[in-house]
Amino acid sequence: MITVTLNANGRRTTVLTNEDKKISEFISEQGLNPNLVPYLDGAPITADKMNKTFAELEIEDTCVISPVVKTNNA
Repeated sequence: MITVTLNANGRRTTVLTNEDKKISEFISEQGLNPNLVPYLDGAPITADKMNKTFAELEIEDTCVISPVVKTNNA
């Protein structure tokens, strides 16, 4: 099991998930806004990584996922 710290909507929650779960499935299950850019341990999750599992991304124990709003003209 992977312990995911989810920083979303101004709050921090801890969620347990299976290492064979795809990142895109996890984000969808958590009800995160698909228009936000998700970050995994401080690095943006690119499109090619969205359909990989936590295990394929070599996450074995814990990680942090944070959706971030990208604004060009803020």
